[in-house]
Amino acid sequence: MNSHADRFSGIDAPQSCFAPTCTISERQSGDVSMVAVYGPLTAQRAVREFGNRVRELLDHGVRKIAVDLRGVAEIDSCGLGALAAAYNRTAAAGGTIGIFAPQPRVRRLLERLCLDSVLGVFDDEEQALGAFRSADPQNADGKYTVSWRWM
Repeated sequence: MNSHADRFSGIDAPQSCFAPTCTISERQSGDVSMVAVYGPLTAQRAVREFGNRVRELLDHGVRKIAVDLRGVAEIDSCGLGALAAAYNRTAAAGGTIGIFAPQPRVRRLLERLCLDSVLGVFDDEEQALGAFRSADPQNADGKYTVSWRWM
């Protein structure tokens, strides 16, 4: 009788059969780059793609990033780490990042970990863009700043 490993040793299945699919798109709304994530933000590949996209935006001079999480039903510690890293990278570049429209499960997780107070989590796109618009346009050294207000 063949072992379990012997029965499956010759099968070449595509990686996508085993890894969740995540799509990342980007568009502009004034001077804010809107990054939309669709699918679970869990797999290393998805997390790496998200981090790379934020890095590319910062490398091209973008300093205001709003992340649309309405398409993310699942997030794990790697995904949360990617959001925190994006925040740190953006802040180090003199920019600001905000998150909007997280699904209830994702929002609860962000709240439990107190990441909502660090990242700036908004109910919808309009609220997120309003936070960028209501910020002081420029400080004394010419860099944009945004101060989130929590109630």
